[in-house]
Amino acid sequence: MDIVLNVIIGFGIFTGILLFNKTKPIFLKVLLAGLIISLIFNFFIEKIKISSPFFVFGIFSLIYSVYSICTRKWANSIIGLFAFVSIFNILFDLPYYGAVQFLMLIPIVFFVFKWIYWKDNISQLSILSVLGFYELVLFLKFIEALIET
Repeated sequence: MDIVLNVIIGFGIFTGILLFNKTKPIFLKVLLAGLIISLIFNFFIEKIKISSPFFVFGIFSLIYSVYSICTRKWANSIIGLFAFVSIFNILFDLPYYGAVQFLMLIPIVFFVFKWIYWKDNISQLSILSVLGFYELVLFLKFIEALIET
């Protein structure tokens, strides 16, 4: 199952790279580059539970959420905020991580709607793809753990 999850993350990264030129403003391009680089580095440091690229991914997710709140893009801010909350939960080893993984359904639904109305969201769809596929992987890990028990 880990190979499938890595392919899903890879697809999110690939989609983000493909949509890089459509991303506006330049600030979002820098955020996208940071998200992609941190996820790629996280592939190589997979054995450590918390790594610095993982932490950087969380910080960039939070910055994107704040940016989306400032620009009044509420669905985008929810997608970014859930990615940050998952990393915050892992970082501080908080209880109920399974509930956090299950709640990833919320940003996944928002992500699907953003893809349905892609013409309205093309300037941020690259970042949303990276975050959305990351959240999909978290939800699939929850389903996997549920099936194993």
